[in-house]
Amino acid sequence: MKKHGFINLVVILTLCFQLSSCTNEAEEKKKEAIALLEQRGIFNYEKELMIAAREGDTELMKLLIAAGANVNEEHLQWAALYAHEEAVKLLMEHGINANPPSRKGKLTPLHFAARGGNENIVRLFLEKGADVNSRNAESGDDTPLHGAAGSGNPKCVKLLLKAGAHIDPQGKDGNTPLHIAAMQGHHQCAKALLKAGANPHIKNNKGETPIQVASGKCKEIPELAVQ
Repeated sequence: MKKHGFINLVVILTLCFQLSSCTNEAEEKKKEAIALLEQRGIFNYEKELMIAAREGDTELMKLLIAAGANVNEEHLQWAALYAHEEAVKLLMEHGINANPPSRKGKLTPLHFAARGGNENIVRLFLEKGADVNSRNAESGDDTPLHGAAGSGNPKCVKLLLKAGAHIDPQGKDGNTPLHIAAMQGHHQCAKALLKAGANPHIKNNKGETPIQVASGKCKEIPELAVQ
């Protein structure tokens, strides 16, 4: 019993020493990060983290986080919107969830990723459980598929459809994702939606079908023009 008690004491002391070392190391890194940021004239960490996320400056982001910047979902949204994969991964490593809506716009990170048109980020968020049919929590407006259709990247459109996205959701203006793709002249996105079964005859709140909102861009979307 005495031997076991001594061994347990050694284990406890060792763990305490390791925890103390980790704490001291973290404090040293924080001081170092703060000193480097002060040299650059950076004192508002949250604001600078937003800018760094938008620009995909992961090295600066690491410094800001080490210095104590509070990370939130808005940083993730900026990184996703501007298609900065490494910045997105860094923020998620620090516990930012890919699904909850933002505090301001009420859109989820997946909305921003779809608008940004980066299929790798869209895929990552879907793998992390993002709601493929999420809508603006306040207005009930566009889904991520609307954003993907407007991004011009058909790979994002196909990823969302494969994940179970509703193909003809209408926003508050009545536009479906096909309306958005046609309106912006995104031939490949329109083609992907039509191939998956999108209805080209749905009218928006103005009574217009996708072919009508396409205007002079119909020639760029031959699959839509023959519907």
